[in-house]
Amino acid sequence: MELELDLKNCHGIKSLSSNILFNDNNNTAVIHSSNGIMKTSLCKTLNDIHLGQETHDELNMTAEVKRLVSIDGKPIDPTSIYVMNANSNKNEDLNENVSSALMDETLRQKYLKAQSSYNEATNNIIKALSKDLHINEDKTKEILLNYYTNRESDINKQFTRLERNIRKKKKFINIKSDYNTLFSTTAINTAKDRVFNTNIKYYSRLYKKMIKKSLIFTDKVFDLNNLQNIAQSLEENNFFDGKNSINLNGIKEPIQDLETLKKIIQREVASINKKPEMQKAFTSIEKAFNTNKTTKRIAALLKTDIDYCRGFSNIEQLRKNYLAAVIYSHIDELHFINEQYTKSLKEIKAIIIEAKKEKTQWEDIIKTFNRRFDMPYELRIINKKNAILGMNGMTLFFDNKIGSQLEPSLLDEKIFSNGEKLAYHLLDIIFKIETLRKTNNNYLLVFDDIADSFDYTNKHAIVEYINDLSKEKKFSLLILTHNFDFYRSVGSRICGYKNSYFATKQEDSSVKILQGNYLKNFFLDGLMKTLKNGSSDDDKIAAIPFARGLVEMSSEDYQNDKNYLLFTRLMHYRPNGSAHIKMKTVLEKIESVLNIKAKPSESDDSVYHLIMKRASILSTQHVVNQNLSEKIVLALALRIRAEKYIYERLLNKKIIKPEDMNHKECGELFGCFKEKIKRCVRAKSTLESIVLITPEEMHLNAFMYEPLIDFSIHRLRTLFIQFNECQKDLFDVIF
Repeated sequence: MELELDLKNCHGIKSLSSNILFNDNNNTAVIHSSNGIMKTSLCKTLNDIHLGQETHDELNMTAEVKRLVSIDGKPIDPTSIYVMNANSNKNEDLNENVSSALMDETLRQKYLKAQSSYNEATNNIIKALSKDLHINEDKTKEILLNYYTNRESDINKQFTRLERNIRKKKKFINIKSDYNTLFSTTAINTAKDRVFNTNIKYYSRLYKKMIKKSLIFTDKVFDLNNLQNIAQSLEENNFFDGKNSINLNGIKEPIQDLETLKKIIQREVASINKKPEMQKAFTSIEKAFNTNKTTKRIAALLKTDIDYCRGFSNIEQLRKNYLAAVIYSHIDELHFINEQYTKSLKEIKAIIIEAKKEKTQWEDIIKTFNRRFDMPYELRIINKKNAILGMNGMTLFFDNKIGSQLEPSLLDEKIFSNGEKLAYHLLDIIFKIETLRKTNNNYLLVFDDIADSFDYTNKHAIVEYINDLSKEKKFSLLILTHNFDFYRSVGSRICGYKNSYFATKQEDSSVKILQGNYLKNFFLDGLMKTLKNGSSDDDKIAAIPFARGLVEMSSEDYQNDKNYLLFTRLMHYRPNGSAHIKMKTVLEKIESVLNIKAKPSESDDSVYHLIMKRASILSTQHVVNQNLSEKIVLALALRIRAEKYIYERLLNKKIIKPEDMNHKECGELFGCFKEKIKRCVRAKSTLESIVLITPEEMHLNAFMYEPLIDFSIHRLRTLFIQFNECQKDLFDVIF
């Protein structure tokens, strides 16, 4: 596979035109990119493509953008790109990705099918009840769940209980008002008022007394409400159209039409309500509800319906009776739902039992994470069956390791280090990839500094994980990193030289991706081999600080070791004693330290002149590469020239003596120069850069050569040229 990149003005990338080959049936490539070159910018650009959004350059918003990314000559499919950045993932995404990875689609479909058999009917009855109650569906559902003292969380379980209990009721009140009017906060507070409650009970007793005197009614057996219900039923069933009639106690003639029945009801209501004692008793009730139009409707209802009047003495029970009456009007629908629910429940229980036993890949993911990564916690998942079925309720937990005990707790970012937090985000990436693994598509997975901030143990664990992914044909992996050690690990163990690359910034600020190098030990497999087989002058010069470092490590009294002192003299400016030393002589000393037989040097130059000659040539070249020997040559030349420059000026001012140079380092000399020489601003700036940079370039950082990789040879060339310019105009200023 060949990934083709042609970019301009993309998130800081001025220009990048390169092809990345995934060679030898290897689906993984690694690119080392020092900070600030292209790594994050490329990831942002690829993620823009994935998200379907435009790319721009934050440093130049008006610049024309070019963004061509293709695979084997065809534009890349945006859905096939996934950029994995451990720093950018948010905690709240993790549970979602875990759920997706753990879900068993077959079981989930069975579960959804079993649920769908009653879910639609459940939603329909809630809509119908909502319409009858004149409130929204969410509030209707909440009211039903809270019908009993102990709140039920499952609406279908509640429906089963409601049907069972409501069917036992023999009498239901008439629905004569909407729910919000009857059970508003004002109505409830009024009903619970002690004085009002006393008045309503008194009024109810008077009503009972009046009913006893009536020839038609019998309290709680056949009262006004019963008669009104009968009248409504007769009307709905067209009873009188068939020339039927009814007889009422106290009414001599049979009643043969609806109008006559309604007049009898109105007359009886008026008769009761006109009683002076009834009017007086109701005045206090009416006054309590005489605040607005809504509450006045309640007062009117209480005056004409004794069931509601009595109910207001126990408002909570009235609310239940009201709801029961509404629910009873849909009792057949409720029964159908409950039958479906009971049937489906058996199926669901069987599915859940199967889900609990299911062996999905989540076990391997968790075991691998806990085994590979050295963390103060272990991953644990609560509600496994919920995750497998794709249900809510799955929770990701971490067990903190405290002594021999494990204390479960949610991950608290405040108590974990940055590396530990990144492991948490890495877990998110792992589960996301597991979700992608289930699909039938192929993907380009781009990893942006995935090993950043990890210790060596956990970096090794990441390399293991990448190695596992590299064996899957559906994934192509592009690893971007600024960590040279991680680059070497991935390159040497997984990618090989053909699939390893260096990203470099050229002199015109464009970016090039070059073939990688230095996957093995630069000194043993590179420098020492070239010395044996015929090395360049640059390699011979680069061997000097390497040999010096070996002496320093192996000799107990290295400061008095002749070879150490010789190599040190060659790496610094010494007025009386370094310019004449020949490379042939130095190579013999290097052979003795490295215990090798090097190919003789063909140059008759002194080391000093050879360093200066090679540095002068290298400074005029325009190819930006990652040749470590060339960088060492330039760095040595810069420091020697800087020390010579400072020495001559301090000597002229009689601030220093020639013998002082035998023990003074470049940094110490520069400190003295800054203090004693008040002018020379440009020289001081250039010298300061040289002092800061060259120690890392030449001492090789205790044989770790990442600083050499990170520092651009272009920067070393620029310093060399700047130093040339300083020498042209500063001598006259000082003297």
